[in-house]
Parts: sequence; structure tokens; C-alpha cells
Amino acid sequence: MRKLAIHLALSVLTGACSDQPTEASLRDEFDRNRAGFDQLAEMAARDSVYRRIATDFVHPQYELPQSEWPNDPSEEKWDQYRQAFERLNLEGGVTVYDEESIVLERWGEGMVTSGSSIGFWRVDSLPENAITLSPDAEFDCDRAQEGWCAVVKHLADDWYLVLERH
Repeated sequence: MRKLAIHLALSVLTGACSDQPTEASLRDEFDRNRAGFDQLAEMAARDSVYRRIATDFVHPQYELPQSEWPNDPSEEKWDQYRQAFERLNLEGGVTVYDEESIVLERWGEGMVTSGSSIGFWRVDSLPENAITLSPDAEFDCDRAQEGWCAVVKHLADDWYLVLERH
């Protein structure tokens, strides 16, 4: 619980200090670092017992029985993740929904209950509630929409830009 409280506090502080990247800059980052994004997504897929992997904490897949929750990764594994996060400019680490749905968290602000995040989403099949935007549409959620909103724009193959708002 203490790790979660510290993470939430740091997320609020970190989010307040960085500007939301533009769609053009995100596309450029992806194009320049495609191999790195692929490698990190594969590494996270192999570690799919974790729901979140950040620079200083992990959360298990809570659907697992508590007796099967994994230990923290080894120092070597932490170093691999931290180096990849830094190299790819990922402020929020990785969210692993399952082996076929992984978000590399590029930017975020606010808190889980009321915030925004942008990431690079590798997913085989988009969920029904994700809104696919046309290439010329503004990369934004409808501000009038209440609750959770996720919009995506296709990047390449099974990669999408994703913007989530709560």
C-alpha cells in the first residue's frame, strides 16, 4: 500500500512537470525507435505476471491468486526495464493487460481516478470501447464525454497511439 501511495504522489508531481507530447512528435519517436518498442513489448509479454512495470515498482496481475503473485524482478531485469524506459522516453513504464495487449506509457498527468495518459499500444484486437480516430482527426477525447475514454490512432501493424482520460 505504501508503494502505491508513493507512486500516486510521484505521478501527480511528475505529470505536472511535463507537457503533453504532440501527435507528430509521438509518431516520430515511434518511427525512430520501432525496434526498441518491439523489444520492450516482447520483454513485458514474457513478464505478463505483472500488470504494471515502472522504474521503481511492479503490480502483479491481480486476477492471479495471491499465492501466485510474483516477487519483484531481479536487479538485472529492473536495469533492463529502466534502460529501455529511459532510451524510449517512457515516463510511466509499461501496462500489461495480457501478452497480446501492452501499453508503453509515454506521458501521464493526474491520478488514476482523474487523469490522462498517452502511450504506444501493441494490441492484436482493439476492445469495443476504444474509439478509432481517422488519420486527420484531432488526437483527443471528447471533453463532454463522462467517465473513461480511450481513443486510438493506427501507427503500424499492431501498434497504435492511445490516449486515455478518466
